Formats: sequence, structure tokens, C-alpha cells
Amino acid sequence: MHIQDAVKAHLLKTAYQHFDAYTEWIKSQQISAHDRGTELCRINHFLVFLGTEFSGEENIFSDSFRRDEALYQYKRYLRETLRSTVNTINTDIWSVDQFFQFLGMVPTRVKPEIATPTKALSEKDQQRLSMILRAETSSREATIITFLLEVGLTAEECAELNLNDVRFTTTGGFVIITRQKTRFRFHLESKTKLTLRQYLAERADNYPFMEQPALLIDNRGQRLSPAAIDLFVREAGKKLGFDLTARSLRQSYLFIEAKKENNALLAAELLNGTAAI
Repeated sequence: MHIQDAVKAHLLKTAYQHFDAYTEWIKSQQISAHDRGTELCRINHFLVFLGTEFSGEENIFSDSFRRDEALYQYKRYLRETLRSTVNTINTDIWSVDQFFQFLGMVPTRVKPEIATPTKALSEKDQQRLSMILRAETSSREATIITFLLEVGLTAEECAELNLNDVRFTTTGGFVIITRQKTRFRFHLESKTKLTLRQYLAERADNYPFMEQPALLIDNRGQRLSPAAIDLFVREAGKKLGFDLTARSLRQSYLFIEAKKENNALLAAELLNGTAAI
């Protein structure tokens, strides 16, 4: 065995011995089975990282400096390779730090991630995005972005839409959203209706016998989650040359609405990413 492989094997052997001890300890704590399983899953993910991606010394379980080096690498891996959210990164690092503190080590000096401001697109960028959207993306991507940017839905509302929530009329159309037992109608402009009709036609062609009630589905015919919708937006943004998220598109819609209402302060906050929404 290569000396580096031997070091890695010893590191993992030690890691999982500690993990087994932590597993037995956490079973005795007053937390739910779900939360206990989540904690162990996060720590196991870190241990897998040690065995596959980590490039450092094996004494991370006895030297706090080396431990922090491992956590820095793991944090960068979560952010740059897995593209995890700020909340996910901070939660994962916190859980792993609790694991190390169980082993008697001092709290980590690795700082939490700080979320970057979510800024609305300017009117000019919104117009440019709308112009190229339907020509450069799939009908599903165009529908998702249109719902967020031009109808003002959130990713959660998009994910909850069913086929029977869509209505077309001779003069327009609308989608229906249920919020805490109250139903709202969001009217569709002609270009939005055209995009949605194209998506529905392709959905029917690709899945002619499927009984899935969800409006927005993945390639397996399953309902898209809010996280999957955000991922679609991010990938479409890269393709179109924009830095997009589901939240930034929603804020872009609110920015236009604030300008229509002559609310200059809110419009400026949305454009700068400082609005508390």
C-alpha cells in the first residue's frame, strides 16, 4: 500500500471509531429520531469528504489547528464543488464542530458563511432577459423564469402549482395559488400565456399517459421541488449570461411593482439587495 493511502486508511479508521462512539452518545440525548439521523448524516458526509477530497494531515482529531484546516477545506468543498446554500454550509460545519467538541476539542475558529445580498435585476436587464429567454432556453426553463419574473410567484408557489391551477380564456389566462386557505388569481400576459402553452404541449407529448397532477415536473415525471426550481434558474442564468436565483427573479418582479407604485425607497432597496422581504 502506498504510504499516502496508508495514512488515509488510518485516518478513516480513527474517524469511524469516533463516529461510532458519537452515535452511541447521541442516542442517549433528548432529541427526536429525525434530528438525530440528520446530525449523523451530516457528520458522515464530512467523513466521506475526508476519505475522498481531503488533503491534509491525519492528526485532525488531536490538533485543533489541523482540525480547522480540514474544516476550511470542507467549507470550500461545500461552497465551490457542491454549490451548497449558505444555510446548509453553516449547519453542516456546526454539526461537525459539535462532533469534534464531543471528542474534547475546543470550538472551531472557522467563521460562518455570510450570505451575499440578493439584488433585483435592473429594468434594462429584465428587458434583455425577457427578449432572449424564449429563444435560448427550454419551454420548462422559460416557464419557470416567467412565473418568477413576470408573474411574481415564489419558488415554493411554483412548486405547488398543479395542472388544474392553470386556466386559459379567450382573452388571457391565469394561475391560481392557494395561500393559507385563501386562493389568489395571477393573470397572465399574452407572452406568458404563449410560453406556458408551449410547455404544456411539450409536457403532454413527452408524458402522454402520466397522471402526475404537478404542473412543473422533472425528466422522470416527478414534481419539481423549490430547490430544483432554483437550480433550474441558476443553470439557465449561466447559459444566458446572468447571475440568477429564484429569489433574485422574485425581487426583480417586486422592484418593477415598487416603481409602478412610486415607492422609490423600496425599489432602491430591492435593486441594492437590502430590502427585508
